[in-house]
Amino acid sequence: MQFSFTIAGPPPVDVLVERDSFTGKFTCAYNGQTQELASVLNPFTYFNLKLEKVYTVIVGDQNQYNVTIKHIRPLFLAGFRPHRFQVWVDGQFYLEHLG
Repeated sequence: MQFSFTIAGPPPVDVLVERDSFTGKFTCAYNGQTQELASVLNPFTYFNLKLEKVYTVIVGDQNQYNVTIKHIRPLFLAGFRPHRFQVWVDGQFYLEHLG
């Protein structure tokens, strides 16, 4: 699953969010720089009872933006159903992705 969006600013910031549903790796890349949000080596990536996880990352070079990504998984058969992702930029709701 992957989705992208652009934060409009004096220099626009292109953000790409990727999650591998098989390994659990979760990354956020902006303007060619990648930050890992969930590691494959962390056991809590695989075993978690929470339905929501919140990740925060700072993106941008000159103007920095605080991006918060909320990952919401379904309660039943989560491996076979789409997950919901909500994105906030500097505390303002920006977009929602289902995938």
